[in-house]
Amino acid sequence: MTLNIMDNRGVALERQRFTWRDMVQKPISKLDDDAYTRVRIILMNGIELEALHFKHACARMSRELQPVLGMLRRVEQHQATTINWLIGADHSPLETTIAYEQVAIDITAGVAMREPDPYLAQVYRFGLLEDFDHMYRYSALLDILVEALETLGADPTAQTPCADLVGVQSMGLVQAMNDPRTSLVQSLNVMLDAELFDNAGWELLVELANEGGHTDIAQRCTLAAEQEAQHLEHVRELVRRLTLQDASLTGSADAIDAQAASAQMP
Repeated sequence: MTLNIMDNRGVALERQRFTWRDMVQKPISKLDDDAYTRVRIILMNGIELEALHFKHACARMSRELQPVLGMLRRVEQHQATTINWLIGADHSPLETTIAYEQVAIDITAGVAMREPDPYLAQVYRFGLLEDFDHMYRYSALLDILVEALETLGADPTAQTPCADLVGVQSMGLVQAMNDPRTSLVQSLNVMLDAELFDNAGWELLVELANEGGHTDIAQRCTLAAEQEAQHLEHVRELVRRLTLQDASLTGSADAIDAQAASAQMP
């Protein structure tokens, strides 16, 4: 059945309301549903959030349009929430990250194929290689976890109560990042929280593997933990520098770094 928007008279703006029953639908199954269903959900959620951010920026520029744009943003927020919650809590943060990389690969590849300018098409293909690299690295981390669980006699597809809790926590991080009021520094603070959780998890896996006598698993987890430690330091440094730049009383981050360096000199 095709949709003809000319035959659809639409719904009045004041009647476009969502209840919790409307927004909370049955999530998809990562084992039974098609993999591209998740890709489409992430892409549509991104489109809804972009519309929400655009209307938020327009409201700052026009006082007359603020009431109407406020009503539209409420509808966009409800639609984005409805779509975003179709990805259930059984999706781990790592699985969701891989899905986002898959979306980036498909979108970038499609843009590169349709770009008439040869130089821009080459730029998009270069970005596509980076997306492939990211997806490969995250998939390698997932392989480490799957192999470790299978070696220990566990089922990597089983959903535990702890997995539900981690899924709910991860949704909170995504909502904080997608909030239009979140600034760049605040977004980096959310990333810092995620990196801290991630590093603690890998360190615990290494310790558990060593205690259980699984040295091979411990070595692979140690390599992943070292990579995540580098990510943590990068994000922590960005948060530090941008926070110092925003603090007008302390001056720029470069000046503070210079003062610290001079203080360490004999």
